[in-house]
Amino acid sequence: MKKKGTMLGAAVALWSAAILTASPVSAQAGAIRGRVVDGETAAPLSAIVVELAGTEHRAVSGRHGTFALSGVAPGAYELIARASGYGETTQSVRVEPGETLMVAVRVETTVDHVAYRLDPITVTAARSARPGSRVAGSVSVVRSEEIGLRVAQSVDDVVGDLPNVTTIGGPRSQAELPQIRGLGADRVIFRVDGARQDFVSGHKGRLFLDPILLDRVEVVRGPGSALYGSGALGGVMSFATKDADDLLRPGERVGVRIAPSYSGGNEERGAFGTLFGRSGAVDYVGGFSFRDADDAKLSTGIDLPFSAYETWGALGKIGWNATESQRFEVSYDRFDESSTTPLNANSIATEPSQVGDRSSLRETLRIGYELEPLTDERLSVRVNAYRSRTNVEETRLSDRRHDLRELTTWGLDATGTSRFAVLDGVRTGLTYGF
Repeated sequence: MKKKGTMLGAAVALWSAAILTASPVSAQAGAIRGRVVDGETAAPLSAIVVELAGTEHRAVSGRHGTFALSGVAPGAYELIARASGYGETTQSVRVEPGETLMVAVRVETTVDHVAYRLDPITVTAARSARPGSRVAGSVSVVRSEEIGLRVAQSVDDVVGDLPNVTTIGGPRSQAELPQIRGLGADRVIFRVDGARQDFVSGHKGRLFLDPILLDRVEVVRGPGSALYGSGALGGVMSFATKDADDLLRPGERVGVRIAPSYSGGNEERGAFGTLFGRSGAVDYVGGFSFRDADDAKLSTGIDLPFSAYETWGALGKIGWNATESQRFEVSYDRFDESSTTPLNANSIATEPSQVGDRSSLRETLRIGYELEPLTDERLSVRVNAYRSRTNVEETRLSDRRHDLRELTTWGLDATGTSRFAVLDGVRTGLTYGF
């Protein structure tokens, strides 16, 4: 009896010792955080795959080049960084128990590279950046390459073939009204670089924008008023204009793009130009677009009367990376359109009493701030302050009656995201704002 008690006591002691020995090991896991930069220009690089050789730890650098690998067991590793257009970079690192190792990864451009197709990043559906496959909702992302391949002349050319998205208002681009799941007007929110576009006025059109200046379009289908305020019963369309990082190639500091265009359907002639670059912590983009089109030719061979138009677009954007984790940005974009069109633009009106000279203008001035801490991922912040104005003037041909509709919106939009561990190895995020 005494022997059994002694053996049982020894077993309990060994079991307790095993628990006490194992617990600190998992609790003392370390982490690696850092930033990926271009080896020549020192500019931060996004979409770079970073991983620890021989482990399952893997991350993709964010917009400002930051990445994080958590829950890493103490020890020595080989840190590998690779992406399309860059050579594979390897550096030795050592993770100490319970500590966060800060590293700077410099990658060099190369002709021989491995191409990766990464998931499109969406920020509209949940107000925080995440791969599209992880968004709990119906979301579509149209990227710059796709917009270019479609040779888009209007917003309808960009979103018209997305699931559950249609465009009404007739064949004239100046009257396009996109809908989501049959809901339109003020039941769909439009955003350009985070600034709301609230103009709604019958057959006057709603969103005035040249797609050539866009980098990305994200469409969220379904109610989103909890995240975006009143008006998102049908969904949200978010348009992002081009940044210097979207245009600069690996190793470039400055660039210029100029291109003419022509479309035979309505004899549209156009020209587009963009100047972009980076100098130290400052990056900039300046762009313009011009289109001049005659009446559109229908499938019957006749011209659609009063469908000609002329448009001008402009974009100016300057960003400053004040610190490794803070960025300020100021942008201004403008779109002007003039045409002679039916007062009800989806009709085939020809009488002077039903037709007028129309001039449409939209301009948005925005100041933005982003905080994405490199050493502490518990809080990231995005703030947008903006002024958006839409002006539509119309003069009837028959009696020169003048109609003016104008809406100016002043807005402040702030969003914060905190990420933290709920249980050991289980992480989550909380997004909030106003």
